[in-house]
Amino acid sequence: MSKNAKGWMIVFSFLAADATAMYLIQLGEAARSGRASDVETAYVDPDPRPPAYLGRVKLGSWIFRRNCAVCHNLEGRGGIPNANYIKDTIPALNTMASRMMITDPEDAKTVVGLLEKGANLEQLSEPPIPRYEPFLAQFKAVRDVIGKGSTPGKKDPKGLDPSAMPSWKDSFSSSEIESVIAYLLTLQPWEEDEEAQDAPSPLDATLVNQDAREFKLSDLRGTPVVVSFIYTHCNVATMCPMAASRLAEVQRKLRDQGIAGVRFLLISFDPDRDRPERLREFAARYEVDLSSFWFATGLPDQVRPLAQALKNNYRQSAPGVFDHQIVVALLDPRGVLKDDFFGAEWSVEEFVEAVRRIVRE
Repeated sequence: MSKNAKGWMIVFSFLAADATAMYLIQLGEAARSGRASDVETAYVDPDPRPPAYLGRVKLGSWIFRRNCAVCHNLEGRGGIPNANYIKDTIPALNTMASRMMITDPEDAKTVVGLLEKGANLEQLSEPPIPRYEPFLAQFKAVRDVIGKGSTPGKKDPKGLDPSAMPSWKDSFSSSEIESVIAYLLTLQPWEEDEEAQDAPSPLDATLVNQDAREFKLSDLRGTPVVVSFIYTHCNVATMCPMAASRLAEVQRKLRDQGIAGVRFLLISFDPDRDRPERLREFAARYEVDLSSFWFATGLPDQVRPLAQALKNNYRQSAPGVFDHQIVVALLDPRGVLKDDFFGAEWSVEEFVEAVRRIVRE
């Protein structure tokens, strides 16, 4: 408490993260009730826009500090609670290099150097770093998300809306967005990531399909793959049954349009009950073509890291009952995550078009 001329006043002290979390809750609730304009934030940056000769990283840092740091913090560590978001907290952005398939700090410096020179990364005559193609696919995907914004998945479909990433395409040019990416690439804590780089990829998780065939998701590279996570005893119509039914329809639509070679994979996180024979029974309900639509399961230490890598979270809340959400991931033939669809808020037509885009690339 403190005292002023008018009497005593209670003074509350919050960590910055707590204050931001309260702001995000207020923003989400205001958006849900149509009063988003009632929530305002002011940020006064004492530094003017840096001149062009200082480079794109400096510009990206300035843009990020003014527009993104309130949620992601200055170092891009994220971790701010975001109420009702499926992943609980604002994601970290300081691992952008590894998310873009860069595993060597020298390669990151090479890419940042090219961006500093104003190079168009899509028109280089020679790949400047190893595995440049998957890097470029992720680079374009991140640039697209920053430009268009993104809607976060909700833990509770009936709950308040989590704070969403706004669209920046009307505020910043493509070049300025690339400057932000260049800055984020400089934040990677390479020393801390050495162990993570040596760890096996979640895509190498060992799974077993409905025919008791053992395989890895990485075995399916070379073709687009649609992946989601379910359990066959789910009795919520808008969850696992909906995902299986819609994806079965997607498979039929693609077949009718002459688009072949797309693989579908629904992975159960309930291996004790969802054995191969049970998976075959579940598949029969939806009349899918099992030559390209597999149902699978695996041990928890194999399934959970893969699920988390593809933005799916789940937990057992009671014997035989799981709290989870539906996120359908769309991987390109290289195994790069190109798109994802949350909950029931997508149509078969939207999904088919997303697949068609990947096939055309």
